[in-house]
Amino acid sequence: MQTTHPEKQPLVFDCHVHLYPDELAPKAVDALAQRFGNPPAFDGTVAGLTADLARSGICGALNLPVATRPDQVASINAWAAAINRGPVRSLATIHPDTSDIPATLDSIQAAGFRGVKLHPEYQTFTLDDPRVQPVWSGCVERGLLVFLHAGGERVFSSPFHTTPRTLAALLAAYPRLTVVAAHLGGFQMWDEAEAGSLAARSTLICHTRSSGCLTSKSCAWCNGTVRHASCLVQTPRGSRRGPCYAPSSRCRSRSTNSGRFSGTTLLACSV
Repeated sequence: MQTTHPEKQPLVFDCHVHLYPDELAPKAVDALAQRFGNPPAFDGTVAGLTADLARSGICGALNLPVATRPDQVASINAWAAAINRGPVRSLATIHPDTSDIPATLDSIQAAGFRGVKLHPEYQTFTLDDPRVQPVWSGCVERGLLVFLHAGGERVFSSPFHTTPRTLAALLAAYPRLTVVAAHLGGFQMWDEAEAGSLAARSTLICHTRSSGCLTSKSCAWCNGTVRHASCLVQTPRGSRRGPCYAPSSRCRSRSTNSGRFSGTTLLACSV
């Protein structure tokens, strides 16, 4: 008698969420909802997200904190370290005006973070700004990834601080730097993103919930096969190609066999 086994479903990991300490979450979530004009998906707390993950069958999520002032870095990173234990994980934050960037990166590495989140619009810097050169070189030296807001958005005004061309120049200057380029092209730079050399430089992974890409090195917080949650890719003409786990003609799946990412199935799209 032949027994059939249902295909094991890939794990889903949400690679882009923003969380806040319990006492700050209501105010922060309300302010962001009003600014962006979108209702919040949850209450912005670790407990709220953990419950949402359980209901949704998602294996985990990655918090991306942003320090808008250098004096916020230490307290944000202390809080992020305390919650960085699964199913919610967190990156650290750093600011271009941090007084001692090498020492801060040392403490970030010692705390077990895998990388840092930077937001050129909120932190007001361009990728070639001399203030952030120690961040790029320091992350390369320590093997930390950089999760970067890459592009514009409707609440920011042009000219934007990050474009596909400036990101390509950054990767050319720091070829060993691992960059997660969130929202690459930023709703308004589609032709530049498509014409750029980024897709030729590395394998790019669909980003969660909006346009953008991820390098494969960022997909290691869940063991086993991973696909991204709620990933909708917008084309230069504004149409949506649907969930990234339903591949379009521009997407392909592949497996990586390098180090701790061995066996992870990734869905790559040249967006």
